[in-house]
Amino acid sequence: MGVGKEFGILFAVIFLPGFVSQGMGVDPAGWERIGYHLSLLTLAVPQILLVIYVTELRTPGVARRMGWRRPGWSDVLSGAIALVVLFLLLALMSLVVSLIGDSSFGAPVVEWQFTRLALLPLVVVSSLAIGYREEIFYRAYCIVRGEEVGLHPLAVIGASSLLFASGHVYQGTAGFVIALLVGIVFGATFHFRRSLHGIAAAHALYNTAVLIQSAVQAFG
Repeated sequence: MGVGKEFGILFAVIFLPGFVSQGMGVDPAGWERIGYHLSLLTLAVPQILLVIYVTELRTPGVARRMGWRRPGWSDVLSGAIALVVLFLLLALMSLVVSLIGDSSFGAPVVEWQFTRLALLPLVVVSSLAIGYREEIFYRAYCIVRGEEVGLHPLAVIGASSLLFASGHVYQGTAGFVIALLVGIVFGATFHFRRSLHGIAAAHALYNTAVLIQSAVQAFG
């Protein structure tokens, strides 16, 4: 089985259902329910392992090249770099939008809600699951497999970031652009640092920060 078929199967199994369901509406208060977290974890953990299993079947040892190894302090540094760069870019984007005064850009159409602070530990675990599921495929898998077939890293990072951002079109233009920035920053970080754990943790911290911000706004 070629890389293209492998990519297509993994994407169809892991992410295509989410792309299709965007048009059916998204419940922004899902994080408030324990059932949502249990459902997410039940799906995400096997999907992460599926990527590892399928890639190892085709190329033994590739999982380590994708960053599937014991975490270390270098991963902490990689995650910190990714988060700092991401937040700087988001701050710059916010500044540009405010200077232009383009109200049509605005905030994401769908903003996730979270007020049940007692569920925060579960939010962190679920965010980690999401972080690993998305980073192991959109960044680690795409970049490493792209290298194997001779694709330029910039092309792979750009294409995978666009695909990743397309999964956020339900959030409108702002959501798409933010997701695109996330994809580019984490993709570049993985390319230079080869740290799956770092970008997965950074992704989880970013998601958690967004949810905590919604809780702060709710309690005013």
